[in-house]
Amino acid sequence: MQVESFVVRGLGHSSYLIYAEGSQTAAVLDPKRDVWDYLAAAERRGVRITHIFETHNHNDFVSGSLELASATGAQVCAAAESGISYQFLPLREGQVVQAGGLAFEVIATPGHTPAHVSFIVKDRRAEVLFSGGSLLVGTAGRTDLLGSDQTDALTRLLYHTLRRLAQLPASTILYPTHGSGSFCASGSTGDERSSTIGRERLSNPALRDLSEEQFVRQQTSGLGSFPSYYQFMRGINTAGPRLLHRLPDPHPLSVERVRELLDRDHLLVDGRRPRDFNALHIARAYNVELGDQFASWVGWITPFNAPMLLVLGNEEEDWHEANTQLLRIGYEQVAGHLAGGLEAWRAAGLPVQTTEQIKAHDLLSYLEQNPEVLLLDVRNESEWQDFHLPQAQHLEAGLLTERLGELPRDRPILTVCAAGFRSSISASILQHAGFPNVLTTSGGMNDLRETARQLASEHERQHAQGVAHGHSHDHEHQQ
Repeated sequence: MQVESFVVRGLGHSSYLIYAEGSQTAAVLDPKRDVWDYLAAAERRGVRITHIFETHNHNDFVSGSLELASATGAQVCAAAESGISYQFLPLREGQVVQAGGLAFEVIATPGHTPAHVSFIVKDRRAEVLFSGGSLLVGTAGRTDLLGSDQTDALTRLLYHTLRRLAQLPASTILYPTHGSGSFCASGSTGDERSSTIGRERLSNPALRDLSEEQFVRQQTSGLGSFPSYYQFMRGINTAGPRLLHRLPDPHPLSVERVRELLDRDHLLVDGRRPRDFNALHIARAYNVELGDQFASWVGWITPFNAPMLLVLGNEEEDWHEANTQLLRIGYEQVAGHLAGGLEAWRAAGLPVQTTEQIKAHDLLSYLEQNPEVLLLDVRNESEWQDFHLPQAQHLEAGLLTERLGELPRDRPILTVCAAGFRSSISASILQHAGFPNVLTTSGGMNDLRETARQLASEHERQHAQGVAHGHSHDHEHQQ
């Protein structure tokens, strides 16, 4: 059996090209929207893609199944209850589909989604489980992505699914769809993209010997927030997304055209590094550095599929990466990028903006000298609970847009995160929303880890002493 994986690190997504040695046909499992990698791999390996398997209706990206079927004529295969409205082969428990010279056995594995299926594939040398979003390396899929009203029932379904999968032979190779970087995982996945059932039995917390009630409590406790664009993926994937046929060519726009589109309420996303953005940028631009997590954060902080313009560093190269990432999450109204970048904007004499940056190592002294400044810690809940500065206010970067009303507009606000990426995003959100005095941090809490722990510990000690003195005073008064 030949298995070639394709990893989208920013989404924590793995998809697979699968076929038997000597076969002239192949299958693809859980494809991403830009399908040309699969076509190139199939041509390189001398196989023709005839089947496309979907393990579940994805919450985190636009499926490439319809695109790949259009390009190859392959049969899309998905759970009978998946809700897909375009033509597909409905799959049910125990069904076997021959593809790529191999037998794909369907097993119902509900939990991550209601109609989730996995596939067992065997040859003379190996048994492989393609588990989708059910059993993951080191954890399991989340059960809360479809809403709190379904979480309990889905978690109980997942409990029985995982106990069933744990009974597979220890040597069974595990290939999940979700991995490191995915918000669809309920816990830490580490960097490994594959495993075995035997290894997972020994180390995966989701396979511990727990009662159903204990499992539900474990799997639903401490789950972090997830990007807001997730709520739109299910509808797109069931209906079938618009076919792309190819990726759009670079689309440079003149300064005049960018000004015109901004006046028409297009959003502007600047993909440059935080230090470059904060030194100088176009007013009201969002800053999301172009890296693995670019699309996830754009999809979190902006209205879904809003008309958009980009400012990029290396224009042509960055355009391909940025636009591909955005298409993967359903953003199809990217009009283009500013030709000549920020320098062209400045040369035209148009207004720019700066954001003052405070070095992390200067943060404490700066706050001491400027007590009117509100320190806004935008890390996630688990990071905040691990350690934080006692004078900070906490509000996650991903939740900031919807909770701006909780912040004062009459005080300077200084954003901080772990290393600077999210604090720059957050500062740009505040500036976009018209907050008049916004600063951000160069570096972040990782640079202040030990200092923050000591300060938090001292703060708790002083608080405990104050409570104790207060109780003592009350007792004496009552006497």
